[in-house]
Amino acid sequence: MRVDAIKHDITKLENCAAVVNSTNYFLSDGAPKSVNHAIHVAAGPRLHEVCRRLGTCNTGEAITTDAFDMKADYIIHTVTPSWRADKSAKANKLLSDCYKNCLKAALIREARTIAFPSLGTGHCHFPPEMAAETAVTAVKEFLDENPGSFDAITWSLSSKEMADIYRAVIERVIPNAFVPEEAEQVPDEPAAEDVSIEKAVSPDDKIVKFCLKYYLVLKLIDKDQILKDWCREYNAQAISQSHSALKDILQFRMPSDAYRAGIMTGKAQEILDEEGIVFDNLKTLSNDDMSKIDPAILKAALELEFKADEKDEGVLIREGVASGFVVKLVRALYNMLR
Repeated sequence: MRVDAIKHDITKLENCAAVVNSTNYFLSDGAPKSVNHAIHVAAGPRLHEVCRRLGTCNTGEAITTDAFDMKADYIIHTVTPSWRADKSAKANKLLSDCYKNCLKAALIREARTIAFPSLGTGHCHFPPEMAAETAVTAVKEFLDENPGSFDAITWSLSSKEMADIYRAVIERVIPNAFVPEEAEQVPDEPAAEDVSIEKAVSPDDKIVKFCLKYYLVLKLIDKDQILKDWCREYNAQAISQSHSALKDILQFRMPSDAYRAGIMTGKAQEILDEEGIVFDNLKTLSNDDMSKIDPAILKAALELEFKADEKDEGVLIREGVASGFVVKLVRALYNMLR
């Protein structure tokens, strides 16, 4: 377990599963020189569209999206409080909530490495020393309550002076996790027997793992009338925070994992056209009939569901999941390829 503070561009960090963004209430792009703006630029236009659909985020809370064009897997957005000398206790409590909620969001998504900017020290005017003290203390408290939950927590900062401030607090508050700067610059030698997951796992294996991961979630939704009703009531654009964890799975994690598994090829409609398949006809098939369909067609159907959801049609939440169509697709793919 490593906790450190370095001078580095947070948008260009290597081997970091989650990057934290200091955003605003409306989750909109920030001023040109802000971390928020830099992350939006690095992640690409899809991030703006997803944030628009999500709506808002309250101070101290955290919302997770895919990282899109960045090297990280996730971006965790949090809204920091403004600091005022006469209300510093409340501001410090909210800043601490920002860190703990970001760590909780990363933990839920099994992201074992996370990078923070210096939350609160920009337009929110936190004194750097106070922000660092609150930040490191919050991280220490979270780690004490969740031992072994992270491999690395890093503050990626814009200046050496700011990094030195955070390092001094880290060394005092979490001394056993402090890593000297010299050690950070020496890459670890890979183990001789280490094999890249990308090379070791076949394309079909990746899809099997994807299906196994989400089948039970989708089946639960398909069988639970309360969840089915929620799926019908709240589409992808809904601002309501009801079932926020379920919404996160359906809108971001599942499509993102499908992309990594190789399901998203950009040729879905072309595949169906070549085979003379009408997409809507697939929705009428029984489970037995679905199991006889070519896996390439099933993958294409899944991709079209995700693509439709990206266009604000709310397919995954309102129609596809509630009708059980996505459940059928995932189950059929899993049974064919395992």
